[in-house]
Amino acid sequence: MKKFVAVCIGVGLMFALTGCGNDVKLSREENDLVAEYIAGVMLKHSYENQWEYEKLDALKKQNTAAGDKNSSGSSTVSPTQSAGASNTTPTNAPTTTPKPIETQPSNVSDSGAVMNSMKEALGLNMADISYTAVLSGLRYPEGEYVVSVPANNSCILVAVEFEIKNPTAVDIVADTSSSKVTMKLGMEGTMFSKSVTILKNDITRLKQVKIGAGQVYTACAVFQVPETYADSLEGATLTIYNSGNAIGTMKLK
Repeated sequence: MKKFVAVCIGVGLMFALTGCGNDVKLSREENDLVAEYIAGVMLKHSYENQWEYEKLDALKKQNTAAGDKNSSGSSTVSPTQSAGASNTTPTNAPTTTPKPIETQPSNVSDSGAVMNSMKEALGLNMADISYTAVLSGLRYPEGEYVVSVPANNSCILVAVEFEIKNPTAVDIVADTSSSKVTMKLGMEGTMFSKSVTILKNDITRLKQVKIGAGQVYTACAVFQVPETYADSLEGATLTIYNSGNAIGTMKLK
């Protein structure tokens, strides 16, 4: 039923924007925003809580002005401040707190060796992959007018970033969506699975990403972690799996 409602909403929006002849004209950027919003609504009702999606408010100034005129005493949603960015807090974030999956492994390997094993499992043999950073906060990525993943209630987001470099003299195409690679984040002896997202740079879900000769592409893996682990990034590990088998564990800091 939810899928049907979502499809109806999407189709309705499409007709509203295209069914009035030439009365409504959208720029390319505006058309992309509408398309992303429709896709987000449909996916949200199709995949339930197996993904996280947030379309930041492209009209926040108008909403702020409307809130200032609100004289009825009702409260309005206030933006979440994170690293200087002002964004709309999601109202439909899942309320469940992720549970630890298993005991964190102790056999840690060199990050270079783990990355080499991972690139082979991802089918990116012509590229060089390196771990570059681990970030935490209330959403990823931060910034205005971008598709981002919000933290679930009582959680923080931990994002592990990677650089995929094309060392060759020709363009390469990264497509990892059909790989069997999964990841788990280890913190304080317990582990948490990588979230399923619709971020274009999700490292295990890349689709036809073109990387030019000598160019570098930033990819990521995002994890929902209980906020009680907010100060536990020191000593965190990342374990890579291929078809369910662990191929390596490395320290993140």
